[in-house]
Amino acid sequence: MQSMVTMESIIDVKPLGNYNIWVRFADNFNATINIRPYITTGISTKLLDVDYFNRVKIDEFGGITWENGFDFCPNYLRELIDKANN
Repeated sequence: MQSMVTMESIIDVKPLGNYNIWVRFADNFNATINIRPYITTGISTKLLDVDYFNRVKIDEFGGITWENGFDFCPNYLRELIDKANN
């Protein structure tokens, strides 16, 4: 029997200083995560511009995204947060 993976969904996002983002998930869990370690090469470097970084929004799949297409799946983001808190 296959187990079902629950798809997370972000319902609120706020950019904070120093490349931190606060997110609230549909289950009301909320946390802050630093995105700087994931800004490395390619399209992610656009996020080094603080004004651009602050334009983060929620996409149609419940993840977070920026205008250039750089994004985080909500399940992956939740996993990163869980690992950082353990």
